[in-house]
Amino acid sequence: MKKFNFPVFFILSLLLIVFVTSCSDTDDYKYFLVPVESISVPEEVSADETFEVRLSGTIGHDGCSSFDRFITEKQDTVLLVEAWGKLKANTYICPDVEVELVREKLKYSLEEPGTYVLKVRQPDGTFLDREFMVR
Repeated sequence: MKKFNFPVFFILSLLLIVFVTSCSDTDDYKYFLVPVESISVPEEVSADETFEVRLSGTIGHDGCSSFDRFITEKQDTVLLVEAWGKLKANTYICPDVEVELVREKLKYSLEEPGTYVLKVRQPDGTFLDREFMVR
């Protein structure tokens, strides 16, 4: 009976070690600024009402790329926006698919009426701009 328990215990322990060390909750990603090709924002919005900003561009050319987040900052009448993507690191097999930014929406509201400029930062340090009115 003791001979039977030791091999079973040893095999179960070995399987548990392999399972615990092979599974990882944290994937390593490389983060990057997404190049934005166009901005869609209403020409006129109402103060204190939420409106949508849509950006379009290519996040990546394979399924290992995905959208991560928008980073926004308001400076007086200028809204600065950055669209960030992520690429799964240490992955050698990725689906062959174009990943686009068009599905992601940025919702925003402004309290003060006036003319605003939405500036989207590009990877090369330049900005893509759109002007709109808040009534």
